[in-house]
Amino acid sequence: MLKPTRPLYLAKTLPELSKLCTNQSYGKKLPLLYRASDKLAQNVFDGNLDLPVDEEKLYILAMRYINLINTIRVQVHDEKFFSTRFASTLRKVEEVKLEVLKSLTLRYDMLTTPNIAAGEIKSGLYDGGNAEKLNKSNIVKDNDVYISPHQLYALMNDKTIKLLIMDARPSNEYAQCALKFNNIICLPEEIIHKGLSTNTLQQKLSPSTSEIFKTRHDFDYIVLTDLDTNKISYQTTKLHDLRTILIEWDPEQRYQTLPLILEGGVRGMADNYPTLLTNPGNIFNQLFHQFDDLMKDDIEYPDVQLLESPVSKRIPHQPDDSGFTSEEYNDYPEEVPEELEVPSGDKQVSIHAVAQRLLTVCEHQVALEEKLLKLTKKRLETKRNAITGSLTKNEAHTILNEISKEISQAESYRLEIEERRRLIRKDFDDKCQSEDVGYLDYIFKDVSSLEKKRLLRYQKRKLLEHEEAEFDKNSSKPGEPKYDPRLKPKSLTGLPIPDRSTKPQAANTLELELNALIQNFPDSGITGLVNIKNTCYMNSLVQCLRFCPSVAYFFTMRTFPIGRLTNSLSDLMKKLWTETRVAIRPHNFYNECCQLQSRDYSTGEHEDIHEFFLNVTNAMHKELAEPLESSGDCTSYLLDWHKHFKSKISFIKRTFFYQLEVTTSCSRCNSRIVKYEYDNNVFLSMDYDQQRPINVQNEVDKLIYPSKDPSSQKYCSKCEVEMNIAHRVTYYPNVLVVNIMRYTYSIKEKCVLRSLNEAYFPMELAFGSARYNLSGIACHSGNRDRGHYTACCYHPSAKKWIEFNDENCSVANVKDSNYRVRAFLLFYSLAPQYDGINRQFFQK
Repeated sequence: MLKPTRPLYLAKTLPELSKLCTNQSYGKKLPLLYRASDKLAQNVFDGNLDLPVDEEKLYILAMRYINLINTIRVQVHDEKFFSTRFASTLRKVEEVKLEVLKSLTLRYDMLTTPNIAAGEIKSGLYDGGNAEKLNKSNIVKDNDVYISPHQLYALMNDKTIKLLIMDARPSNEYAQCALKFNNIICLPEEIIHKGLSTNTLQQKLSPSTSEIFKTRHDFDYIVLTDLDTNKISYQTTKLHDLRTILIEWDPEQRYQTLPLILEGGVRGMADNYPTLLTNPGNIFNQLFHQFDDLMKDDIEYPDVQLLESPVSKRIPHQPDDSGFTSEEYNDYPEEVPEELEVPSGDKQVSIHAVAQRLLTVCEHQVALEEKLLKLTKKRLETKRNAITGSLTKNEAHTILNEISKEISQAESYRLEIEERRRLIRKDFDDKCQSEDVGYLDYIFKDVSSLEKKRLLRYQKRKLLEHEEAEFDKNSSKPGEPKYDPRLKPKSLTGLPIPDRSTKPQAANTLELELNALIQNFPDSGITGLVNIKNTCYMNSLVQCLRFCPSVAYFFTMRTFPIGRLTNSLSDLMKKLWTETRVAIRPHNFYNECCQLQSRDYSTGEHEDIHEFFLNVTNAMHKELAEPLESSGDCTSYLLDWHKHFKSKISFIKRTFFYQLEVTTSCSRCNSRIVKYEYDNNVFLSMDYDQQRPINVQNEVDKLIYPSKDPSSQKYCSKCEVEMNIAHRVTYYPNVLVVNIMRYTYSIKEKCVLRSLNEAYFPMELAFGSARYNLSGIACHSGNRDRGHYTACCYHPSAKKWIEFNDENCSVANVKDSNYRVRAFLLFYSLAPQYDGINRQFFQK
């Protein structure tokens, strides 16, 4: 049976179509090429299932996949691996290509009818087999905000309806490709801003466009469109601003129907009705540029060597009242040059507008850091006044509580504004990617100058915090507990003075490790890590690991004769715990991570922190693995441990893995089946469609005390009765990692989305018969393809929670709801009193 096909619109001959199959350079990074090939193949298979079939688009996709596979074949020398990985998919794609090629050859030979004229809409126009013949009464329902391409097609064909289309794409894109319709105007995105009135917007339009815009109230329907806005992205687009202007800032508002949003934009119309566009090939080429962009690896990163220098070299010797020398202020001009005030050209206006938003955000960051600096000064002065008697303890307690609240609010806003800056900078870089504009160097200089001011304020604040820590340490009298004004005054009265004549003996190994950590690094450890190449995932994981006492002790108190990856992590942790720099550049450890065979981390892509944790720990296990002596005279769980880990043991396996015994028994015939399960993570799933919080303790309990599931219930083969299933933890890890899986498939939206439900995590977690203390939280903001990781860790010496945002460090309130929404990985350390819980495991 022949499939319905779409009209030919990209080319008139097969050689002309073949020109669109060429690509830019693919690069040489195989992991990137593998992912690109999988994406292309999936697009081929999806396109072959679409009805009607877009044969031109399908042919280009298939040819691009075949060309890409040929590139991979040249680089891969293992023919067996290549055949296993690609042969089956390549064969299917070639079958699709041959089928489409045969059909296209025949259709191009028969092609004699030209495309329809611009602006001509006829009832007999090709409708893609999708649009229904709808009446004016049921094309659009009341209170609709979005309209589909099929509904717009029906409106365009209904001669009884007066329709106006407003295209909010940049003017140059509109000139290259637009809908073939008489009543359509372009409102360039560069002139659309929040807060404008319709009168002000009208004054910015060309005379011809302004005349049509004046008559907008005479139309039955107004449809707003851009390139590809959908329901998910609408709130952050210019269409949202334009619709707000038309509805809320129109003094003459008398619309018959409120403006509608075209879901999928012009690209959606090109996919469904390509003959309705003046140049659909332009939209189609933009789609393929996305594949080319995936394979570019010529990414440039700013120089951040300044952050590696000691604090003393980065702070001016003679600062003024604000903490800066006059020389520092001269780097930032007082007035904007004239060429920036009145830029020429539509695209320059767009770039200039984004640049101004970037500069505004940088100014906010400087002002916010100044506020945190003043609050830190005030906190230290309050403590000094409380000691000298200028303030009573009640007064100091009240003032410090207020300061703590203000700092907490400022830190929350700091995270928000950093995310906003990252998104604006991404937009700015995208717009400047192909531009050669003279004033861009000046804009970069402005941003660099503001960042320098913010960093200097940050460093001054850290010096004050260090001075405050010294003050807290030395302010108490010998033999008395240290005064902490944050505590309520009544809690200080009647405290027993501890007997310090003899040093208490550590009860076990875990307590020895924790005490060694506190005694060796009492006033250090609050040091950040420089983001080398989008390495926030690596920085956050290192920070979380080094605050787990057993991990920190292993990597800082021991030497490693072999293993470059393990050595580099050990060196990095020693620097983080001993040096007083604000931030360290982890280049050695990062270079070793880039050599991992499991994944290429040198591309600068946004990576998954959990996957990185697995790859790094697996590689270190291979470096640290030692033979484990086996004997037939062992317990069943130790024999299974030997079998599972192939008689190899290492610090990694002992620290992160747990063993779970699953016993299935019959109460009638007493038959038993015992199996063992292993993992180095506890996985907790979140359902996007069910907007409800989860309790981490309850979810962990389900692993050990699972509820009965009829679909997985087992029955005795002899008695045919329901069997009992019991779980028991037989080996406890020193570090229990809880992975909150926030990305799940949404049945409603039919795609993978991130859940923003809160995860209530306890400070002390029960796991079987043991208890674990929360040591660190790896947090994430953004989405799967673009986002940012931070770490929040408990400092055992300072007894504070510290947030590490790459090179920035700050005191955190871990009970803030912000952490419950962003938590991805939770690191729990075994409580010292449960140190001997695995003592019998390795005994025969």
